[in-house]
Amino acid sequence: MARTADHQQRRRQMVDAALRIATTEGISSVTVARVASQAGVSVGLVQHYFPTKRELITAAYVEVLRRTDDRIADLVQDGERTARPIRVMAQAALALLLPLDARRRRECAVRQEFAGLAVRDAELRKVAAANDARSVARLTAVIRNGLVCGEVPPGVNPERAALELLAVVVGAAELGSRAGAPRDAHAAVDEVIARVFSGECREHA
Repeated sequence: MARTADHQQRRRQMVDAALRIATTEGISSVTVARVASQAGVSVGLVQHYFPTKRELITAAYVEVLRRTDDRIADLVQDGERTARPIRVMAQAALALLLPLDARRRRECAVRQEFAGLAVRDAELRKVAAANDARSVARLTAVIRNGLVCGEVPPGVNPERAALELLAVVVGAAELGSRAGAPRDAHAAVDEVIARVFSGECREHA
């Protein structure tokens, strides 16, 4: 068990180093040598865990998406604990994906850079597709819960509304980052959320 934990810690150490470089300097600056230096290990040790740079980049992409997912899960858990309306939780969760402050601007930039690479890289594309599928499934479940409690009016198609929300959030994040108008992007996302969750929760009425 100890050796398994040690291997996992070593991998996380190197992936963390790769993400620090990618976030501050861009993915093109991520090299095995730079990661080794940043992590305080030898080049040979990095290559032992990640024989190719591609494997290292893929692991970093998985990790940056996992971190975002974890923060969204924590936010939703807190919202459920404090009995917040679903619409409020959806607004707060999706706002984590927008470049609304320095931290989120950096995260948006690195996610978008990874997504750009995924267009031409099959392994990264699998990671992106799996993440999109999870996001749509999560949003679909949220909208179905809204239908049950009354926040989402009857007749709304949960899957279609989830796809619309995801598309708007992804587009708003990219436009907000590129155009430097994140508040406008945030307003656009909130408008779609308000349209989907236009009812009133019977529990909060």
